[in-house]
Amino acid sequence: MEEEAKGYSIELPLSDESRERLRVKLSEVEGPWQKKKFTPHLSFAVIREPTDNIEALREIVQRFAKDNGPFVIQLSSMGIFPGKRPVFTLMPAWSDKLLKAHHLVADQISAAGILPIPYYRKSQWSPHITIMMGRPRREVGAAMEALSRVWWPGEYELDKIELVEFHPAVKMEQIVLSGPQNR
Repeated sequence: MEEEAKGYSIELPLSDESRERLRVKLSEVEGPWQKKKFTPHLSFAVIREPTDNIEALREIVQRFAKDNGPFVIQLSSMGIFPGKRPVFTLMPAWSDKLLKAHHLVADQISAAGILPIPYYRKSQWSPHITIMMGRPRREVGAAMEALSRVWWPGEYELDKIELVEFHPAVKMEQIVLSGPQNR
C-alpha cells in the first residue's frame, strides 16, 4: 500500500477569547463544530504537493510572526464552497492589511518553489473560517439554515500563526504574532 504524501497548511487561529466567543455562539445550534477539537482558523496556504522544503515554510511562519501583530477581522457573512462534500464557512470582510499579509506569504511560498493548491494563490484566495467540511450536502445546508437564525457578524482576533502538517493534523510551529498591531 502506497503511503499518502503529507500536506501542509499555514493558519492563523482565532485567539482564545475569540474562539470561546464563537464556540458559545455556535453552541446555540447543534452541529459538528461542537466537537471538543474545533479550532477555527483562517488559512493562508494549503500545500498538497510533496515538498522537501519544510524549513522554508518554517522560516516564512517565523518571519511573519515577527513582522506582524494580531489581526482583527470582521466576520460578516456565511458561505459554502461547493463540491461533493461542500465546505461551510464564515467569511471575513475584506481588508487591505489581511490581503497584503496573505500576498506576502503567497509570494514567499512561491519564491521557495512551493506550490499551494490553486484556491490559496493570490489571484484566487477567498479568506474564510471553516465551520464544517467533509459532511453530506444535506447536513451542510441544514447547518447553514439553522445558524443563519442565530448568527450575527462581529470582530474576531487572529493572534498566532501555525505551520500544520496533515493527515493527521500536527502543529509543527505555533508562534504568537509579536509585530505591530494590524487593525
